[in-house]
Amino acid sequence: MDVYLINLERSPDRLARMTKRLEGIAFERIDACDGRLDPPHNGLSGTEIACISSHMKAWKALLSSDRPYACILEDDAVLSEDFLSIIASDSWLPRGFDVVKIDTHFHRCLIEKKSSQHESRCLHRLRSTHLGAAAYIISRKGAENMLPFSHPKNQPLDYWLFGQVAGRRFSIYQMVPALCRQEDYSRSGSTIGEERDIHRRSVEAQTSKLWREMVRPIYQCRDFFQTERWKTTRATIDFR
Repeated sequence: MDVYLINLERSPDRLARMTKRLEGIAFERIDACDGRLDPPHNGLSGTEIACISSHMKAWKALLSSDRPYACILEDDAVLSEDFLSIIASDSWLPRGFDVVKIDTHFHRCLIEKKSSQHESRCLHRLRSTHLGAAAYIISRKGAENMLPFSHPKNQPLDYWLFGQVAGRRFSIYQMVPALCRQEDYSRSGSTIGEERDIHRRSVEAQTSKLWREMVRPIYQCRDFFQTERWKTTRATIDFR
């Protein structure tokens, strides 16, 4: 399948690193929007707005092609050893899907117990928020659905792409174990992810503790009654 790599022009080192990681598979570079040039808006940082715009460029590239789906990668994705062999095939993709999330942020999330399997990995419908958008596969239908859903830009990309609202509206799957993860920012630095996460932590720090305590019982009851159909996972990555 086609692979689109989102990369900032000012990050040639990251492009070189991803080119080496993707050795053996062709990809198209998507020129990422620069968050330093975008002003904050609707509570989002310039970097978060640029991230959304960059992924939208990748979706539009898919729609301008004749391909049924594409793999979208950010330029800080760390790939498992069997990434290339799995991406080389499309027989495992679920019918009628919008997005298949193939990375993990190692956060607890809810997935349906029912699954389909490809080699050592399973695909489950994602039923709760699972942050991160370093790697996913999107269909033409998914791109067409997500483009209008991305306006107005009032939430970080991964919050609405892999959040509860998207999971109810669209056909979103999680691969377990995941094929990818994002780099450790503390060791490698980042142009998109680190700045996005710094802003996110600042916003989350301002969230009312009282509000979190008020809604906690609601989510606990939801999780209790959903355990018959759903289960929890951290979508841990398998680097064999």
